[in-house]
Amino acid sequence: MMNNIGLPGILLIAIVVLVLFGRGKISGLMGEVGKGITSFKKGISEGTKELDAEAKIVETETAETAKNWREIVHSLKGAARGVGAFKLGEIAAEAEKMRLSDNMEVLETVERLKTNAATVHQFIDDLISKSS
Repeated sequence: MMNNIGLPGILLIAIVVLVLFGRGKISGLMGEVGKGITSFKKGISEGTKELDAEAKIVETETAETAKNWREIVHSLKGAARGVGAFKLGEIAAEAEKMRLSDNMEVLETVERLKTNAATVHQFIDDLISKSS
């Protein structure tokens, strides 16, 4: 149903929102959205760095390492789903269930996470540059 809105529908919705909330509230909201996007990008970068570090020590799986792995990908999953990056969230959900003893699968998943995170990061950069 959302695919049938079209440009006139989007413009109508934008006008209604502008009339209901006013320019000041919308500006404040957009500022908060910008802060959220920036925070998400930072979280993605940190999560990717942490995933790289975890992938390097995958050979020495311990209960603590496995727990850290699950916590990291769980956080990444939540952040991704929170901003609508559902594919990244799905990959993180798969990674959350993995056993670290399967080195090849873990390394492949880390690469998929990094690739998808880079795609999301680029999308956000493009979105920010278009709105500036």
